[in-house]
Amino acid sequence: AEATEMVEAAKDADRVLVEAFHYRYHPLFARVLDIIASGVLGPLQELEASFLVPVEDRSNFRWQPGRGDGALMDLGCYPLHWVRTVTGEEPEILEAHAEADAGGTDAAMSARLSFPGGASARIHCDMQADVRFEAALSVHGRDGTLRVLNPLAPHLGHKLTLETADNKLTESISGQTTYTHQLEHFLAACRGQKDACPTSGLDSVGNMRAIDAIYAAAGLPPRQRP
Repeated sequence: AEATEMVEAAKDADRVLVEAFHYRYHPLFARVLDIIASGVLGPLQELEASFLVPVEDRSNFRWQPGRGDGALMDLGCYPLHWVRTVTGEEPEILEAHAEADAGGTDAAMSARLSFPGGASARIHCDMQADVRFEAALSVHGRDGTLRVLNPLAPHLGHKLTLETADNKLTESISGQTTYTHQLEHFLAACRGQKDACPTSGLDSVGNMRAIDAIYAAAGLPPRQRP
């Protein structure tokens, strides 16, 4: 509901409102989408996406109920957005499992999703102190597989691997920081360029709607405003 309110308020005020999924603006993800659009993978079948990073400080807002707490809200929103962006569709949440503390904050979350076009996806996020950093996306199609290590912040190092029956290709896509590319697109939107920022409007509402549905499937309430 809050995402919808914000989108409507921005529209009424004629203002630019963008969700800061900075990864989406790096040339790496443009390359990912080009590969998907080329059809080289064939019909998409299964996607796997994960984002793990330890958050040891329990006073951090991510551990505080009422402050947008939880692994899904802060980390899982990314793998969820990756699979939504790759498929171009809104998911149905088939099942979800949370590892939650006594206050109801999800320290880790896993979910299984299905998409109207026939693909399914598994996403996982974890912010417990004993995990090691991981950001990864795999897209399996009938005719090939695309794997991306660190689609989140490719300027810090990444690898794209495309494998089909006839070929295996590994690439590294040059670019500036994800935040620099995001800022350039945001400025273009502020100057009136339409569709400069794909992470806005209904896209943001769709991601938040799916997040709420994952919490419900895991037996947890949606995150509340303070």
